Amino acid sequence: MDITLVTLIIAIIGNVLAILNFFFGRKDKGEKDSSASSYKMGQIEAKIDFISSQIKTLSDKFDKYDTEVEDKIQKAMESHILAYHNKGTKNV
Repeated sequence: MDITLVTLIIAIIGNVLAILNFFFGRKDKGEKDSSASSYKMGQIEAKIDFISSQIKTLSDKFDKYDTEVEDKIQKAMESHILAYHNKGTKNV
C-alpha cells in the first residue's frame, strides 16, 4: 500500500510540473511574440506617418501648381484677347 501511495504522489507531482511547465512556456512565448509584434507595428506606423507627410507635401505642390497654371492661362487669354480681338484698346 505504501508503494502505491508513493507512486501516486510522484505521478501527481509529475503532472502538476508538466502543466506548470506548459503554462510558463506559453507565457514566455506570448511575451516574445507580443514584443516582436509591437516592434513591427511601430515600424509600420512610422512608415505610414512618413508616407502621409509625403502625400500631404505632394498635395500642396499640386494645389500650388493648379493655381499657377490657372493664372498663366488667364494671362495668356487676356493677352490673346488684347492682341487679336481688339477689345482691350479703345479706338479714338
